[in-house]
Amino acid sequence: MTFVAPFNLLKWLMQRILLIALLIAVVVTATLLAACSDESSEPTTEAEPGEVGAQDGTITVSKDQPLAYAQALVQQAIDRYGTDGRQATIDFYNSEESLDGDWHVFILDEAGYIASMAAFPAWVGVHDSEFKGYKDYPAGQMVIDGAHEEGIQIDYLARDFFGNIDLNHLWVVKHDGLVFASSSWSGEEISKSDQPGYTQEQVRLAIGLYEASGLQAALDYYNSPDSVDEQWYTFIVDTETGRTIGHFNPDLRDRDPSLRVDSTGYFYGDDLLGATESGDWIQYVITNPDNGEEQLKHTWAVLHDGYIFASGWYEDP
Repeated sequence: MTFVAPFNLLKWLMQRILLIALLIAVVVTATLLAACSDESSEPTTEAEPGEVGAQDGTITVSKDQPLAYAQALVQQAIDRYGTDGRQATIDFYNSEESLDGDWHVFILDEAGYIASMAAFPAWVGVHDSEFKGYKDYPAGQMVIDGAHEEGIQIDYLARDFFGNIDLNHLWVVKHDGLVFASSSWSGEEISKSDQPGYTQEQVRLAIGLYEASGLQAALDYYNSPDSVDEQWYTFIVDTETGRTIGHFNPDLRDRDPSLRVDSTGYFYGDDLLGATESGDWIQYVITNPDNGEEQLKHTWAVLHDGYIFASGWYEDP
């Protein structure tokens, strides 16, 4: 048995520690050199969510982010237009090669006619105003009217294959006279059983139509009985005059605001005209056009750009 003096033992331990430290330093240095070599041999350009990669035109955002993906898809089409030209781009987006699973791009010409739509070729040559959402909501005309260089999201309701009502979205950009738009994606199913939520959605869509196509387009649609959806209808009030200017019932348009008295004698005119930009609920008893009965109505009213957009649902007795 060999005995090691304390001093020699300490020296022996120190030598081993230094050797281990040296080995660790060598391994770390080699790893860093390898990483640097990989980075320098494969340069990359990062893209923000929703952008197209600068190196090869590929989309760098996930389809799990549908708005960002739609924006990137449209930007990719605009980039192709810049490199390949008008006709080649139109031809490409009329080909199956352009289809990206459930996603696609469609293009409108300067007059609003569909120039490219590979997913639905029968629509090529059709004016986009022919495309309607649920209850003939003028979604196609909104694409034409609302498109601009910064881009706009167009929302509309549509029935799916199972008859459910879905809230759909489009991303639309106007570029060099053409309109580039993504295929629609569905955000969520909208149920009439959620009466307050469905009511608020009607008002939001009315404001969307106003923003995309203007006041007259909104009045033309909501003054039509075709816009009535069972118990739901939207009406528009001019806050300067206090008069209703948009309503499916012509007898209620341009009527004296002092006549806003319900069947119980309650004057609800002040409540209506007091609506704020964040929206307010007001209640009054009025005839339900769906069944002709007098019922308590819950109206959601939103002040927007000098007009009040409102719709409501009726409480069962």
